[in-house]
Amino acid sequence: MKKRTDKNRRQKLALIKEIAQQPCKITTYVSWKKQGRKKGFIVEEGRLWHLLGTRYHYEQDLFGGKELVGITFTLRAGLWAKYFLNK
Repeated sequence: MKKRTDKNRRQKLALIKEIAQQPCKITTYVSWKKQGRKKGFIVEEGRLWHLLGTRYHYEQDLFGGKELVGITFTLRAGLWAKYFLNK
């Protein structure tokens, strides 16, 4: 994104926001069969990631105007993570 000169900062941040929201639209269904001593499990259809919040960061210029300079996303993994990720 730093090398893109065809977009200003606001457009770049809007693109980042759009890209960050895309995995939150993907749904998953996991069916894992028993393997050795490990039990099998099924995770019903759910979201891959959940977007819990978006925080916008502004910087004030000399004239008192605010300019968007950053975005922070708060995400939580879907139910599938219980079986595949550490706490």
